[in-house]
Amino acid sequence: MSLEIQIADLAIFLTDSDADAEEIDEFKQVYRDLDRFLKARGLPGHVEPETLPPLESNCDVGNFSYRSLHHLRRAYVYQRKNLKFFPVADALDDDPVLKDEYESPTFTSHLVHFSDCEGFYVPLDFAEPLYADDDENVLGGGVGSSPRLRAELVMVAPLLEIPLVDGRLAPEVAVEIGNFERQSAHPLGSERMIWLALYESACQSIQFASAIRFS
Repeated sequence: MSLEIQIADLAIFLTDSDADAEEIDEFKQVYRDLDRFLKARGLPGHVEPETLPPLESNCDVGNFSYRSLHHLRRAYVYQRKNLKFFPVADALDDDPVLKDEYESPTFTSHLVHFSDCEGFYVPLDFAEPLYADDDENVLGGGVGSSPRLRAELVMVAPLLEIPLVDGRLAPEVAVEIGNFERQSAHPLGSERMIWLALYESACQSIQFASAIRFS
């Protein structure tokens, strides 16, 4: 099993000439349910764009292991708590810092306290990730904020040796981090590549008012 990080998926889907009217309506219904949920929580809602220009990524990898996502989350928690960080290959279940964060009674991080496999980040700014009840029909049940996700990624960037200028990533640095062959030799290569995919998606989500979708 692996995680796919998608952006502008409705616009992409609607370019598929093989989709029939029922399939299109089912796809749109997912976003109508998301919009209704956000409004019920007192937020403006989200209308997913049906047309967007092609959005490109600098990341060579399209799918990520759940393990790489947990490694990135671990790095973020260590950075936020200002703890001495060391890369690990495996045994994340034995990491007491990450385990304590996952078991925290309060879920405040949009990066850490989120689904591994399904959910949305929307281009709205709200303090804590939201969780839907079963009868609210929100895919994956979790909804995060793209601006908050981006802010958390900016926070962890120095620990991952990713240089930013005013929170922005230079194009040549993005190309380097997105190169699988180069990153495979880096001790934090796995964290850096999924960081890039999430960072670029968060920036595009904010710029084009499109939701990030985990699947």
